[in-house]
Amino acid sequence: MGEEGRKLEAEVADIAGKGGIRFVGPNSMGHADTRSQLSTFGQFGEMPKGQVAVLAQSGSTCLKIVRSLGESGIPLSKYISTGNEADLTMEDYLEYLADDEDTKIIAAYIEGLRDGRRFFNLAKKITPHKPIVAVKVGGTEESARAVMSHTGVLAGADAVYTAAFKQSGVIRVEDDDELCDVVYALLNSPLPRGNKVGILSIGGGPGALAAEACEKEGLAIGKLEPSTITRLDGLLSSRWPRRNPVDMAGPSAAEISVVASLLRAMMEDKNLDFIFLLAPIIMDKALLAGRLGLNPEAVKAYRDKEEKNITLIREKVEEYQKPVILMWQLRGYSDPETTALFRKGGFVVCANARRAASVLKYLVWYRQYLAVATGK
Repeated sequence: MGEEGRKLEAEVADIAGKGGIRFVGPNSMGHADTRSQLSTFGQFGEMPKGQVAVLAQSGSTCLKIVRSLGESGIPLSKYISTGNEADLTMEDYLEYLADDEDTKIIAAYIEGLRDGRRFFNLAKKITPHKPIVAVKVGGTEESARAVMSHTGVLAGADAVYTAAFKQSGVIRVEDDDELCDVVYALLNSPLPRGNKVGILSIGGGPGALAAEACEKEGLAIGKLEPSTITRLDGLLSSRWPRRNPVDMAGPSAAEISVVASLLRAMMEDKNLDFIFLLAPIIMDKALLAGRLGLNPEAVKAYRDKEEKNITLIREKVEEYQKPVILMWQLRGYSDPETTALFRKGGFVVCANARRAASVLKYLVWYRQYLAVATGK
């Protein structure tokens, strides 16, 4: 800590450099490689192999991201707590991951860069082939002070980082929760062709909230094709508003087969680029069974039917290459097993409308960036 600590750190780096030794940190919680099963974290057992690398200039944040991604069913390729970067730096790790065949997506928590030009030149070469999703802190006066005392790096002007991230194709998110949401979406969902969203909602209120969240993020509420309206007429009550957002209030909202049919109809609509689903189909069946007096066999039968229909919906996602973002609003009522089923099926499950809309915004932005960067 302080001047004495900086001198000692420089002395260690000098000794290591003279001996041809490269090192991580100091002030690091370690690193791990799932291919070789080498880990200096000390708290993980056998590590499943994955396609996402995590770089973080904070050990505790690195662990939080690693655990959050793991809870979402996303195994990793590498994770590195970079520490004070007295030797190896964020830029060095990025250059390594650029050519790492095990890594398809790079997730980064950044407090500051020692060689910003090098970082952004590397990112510009990487992002057309591998997405980089980054949280950058230090944009306020107090957070910049916190960064300086944490790892000793200057946070830099936030506006400069924002512009450089955009030019180099780095997806800059607001926090580690958004980072995990976006990484999951990139790994499991197709990129949307445009910015027009179709909203399928349990009721008018949730649909309005979702529409507002989407429009605040620059997304457009798509206009339903006449043929889609006709199809939905055959599935919904005559009271439905016959426009987007689609209000499926009533018994149909809780029936997975009906929801699947509604989703298929909307995915086949050429005016919609992705679907935002707000439905009670991930409510805790065991909780409901206890309250409604349902027997375990009935609950299992319902879950089996869910899994079948999730598979059918997923086939449509792959056929039409349209992402589906799923959200349920009632805290404490979501069913972990059903949520896991949807995630296993490749669906992005978000905790609220704002986070869901943010994910869609980032997917749209990255698709637009790729169109310019690759000419496709």
